[in-house]
Formats: sequence, C-alpha cells, structure tokens
Amino acid sequence: MELVTLRTRLKEFTQKLVMMDPLKSGTKAMEVYWRKAFHEPVSLARQLRGTSWSRAESGLVESHLMAGFGHYHHLMLHLAEQFGWENKFVLDFSSCSPYGWGYSQDKKKNADEEGPELVKWVEGAVHRCLVCLGDLARYQVELCLPLAAQPARYYQLAVRLRPEGGVPYNQLAMLCGEENYGLDQLYYYMRCVTSRGGFEGGEANLQRLLEKSVAGYEEAREGEEGRNMV
Repeated sequence: MELVTLRTRLKEFTQKLVMMDPLKSGTKAMEVYWRKAFHEPVSLARQLRGTSWSRAESGLVESHLMAGFGHYHHLMLHLAEQFGWENKFVLDFSSCSPYGWGYSQDKKKNADEEGPELVKWVEGAVHRCLVCLGDLARYQVELCLPLAAQPARYYQLAVRLRPEGGVPYNQLAMLCGEENYGLDQLYYYMRCVTSRGGFEGGEANLQRLLEKSVAGYEEAREGEEGRNMV
C-alpha cells in the first residue's frame, strides 16, 4: 500500500511539472515516472520471481500493467486536448470525450499560440507514450499474461507518427526474433541505427546480431565440411 501511495504522489508531481513547464521539465518528468512506476517494478519482479508466478502474483503484475495502459492512453488524449495539438495522425483508440488527469475548457492552451517548440514537444510526448504502451504490451507477452495486447501495434503507430525516431525500430527488432531467418530483425536494427533520432543501444544490438549470424554460418560450414570429409 505504501508503494501505491508513493506512485500516486509521483504521478501527481509529474502532472504538475508537465503542465507548468512542458518544454523545460516535461520530458524528464515523464522519463522518471516511466522508469520508477513501471519499468523498474516489472524488472525487479522478474528478477525476484523469474517465471514461477503464483496466480495471485500474476494477477498483481497484470493489474499493474493494465493501470499503465490506462495512464498512457489517457495522457496522450489529455495532452492533445490541453495544448490544442492538431495533427493528421489519428490514434485508432482516440475518443472525443475528455480523458486523463482532468480537463477544463477554460484552461485549454493552443499549441500554435505557444509556438512551434511546444507543438514539437507534444508530438514527441505522444510518440514516447506510444513506445511506453508497446513496452507494457511486450511485458505482458514475455510474462505470458492472459489478454496480452499486441506490442507491435503501438510501436508501428509510433513509427507512423515519427518515422525518424529510432527507439520503435529497436523494439520491433526485439519482437521479430528469429522470424524470416533473422532478416526482419536485421532490417529493423538497420532502420534504428540509420534513423535521425537514433537509439544509443541500437548499434550494439546490431553488432550482436551480426556476430551471432557469422558464428552460426561458420558452425554450419564446419559441419558441412566434416560430413564431406567422411
């Protein structure tokens, strides 16, 4: 219960920072909230319990992840409404109803009036929310939780919104695994490292994939040579 209270307080502080000065503090506040409220708790739970979950433990983790889905869905809609963000990009789960941390028509800001920097920030914040939703769905799949969402759906939406961003490509590569002889994974890692936004771990992931492929090829070649000698 204490952890729930602390996460609630962190959410409230994040809300205040984002609304007060999104350009200066918004991105950092959202990053800290994602890490402390969702990424680190799930990582710690996996380290402590591995894959041996009781039904009660599985239910608690699933409930926590579902709360994350609600938070980021509502946050995207709230930002778009609060700052008057208008974009031809349409979320397939959007609604005309007010959602999020609360909505007040008289406090609604127009992103155009605030300048192009705010418009760009709101777009980037929505992009980040889509990546977070994809990660939450990926956790569901990896933990074999029932009613898991489709992580690729959110990553692909992020790519559509900002094709120059590198993170969604990296995450899509992780999802592909060995499908299509690893070519799909190679494609997405290449898109990641060549994208303008980039991703600091993209090059290392690509290098590991190439080294693994080379090792597999050499092993297969040595086996073929051994059979020919016999």
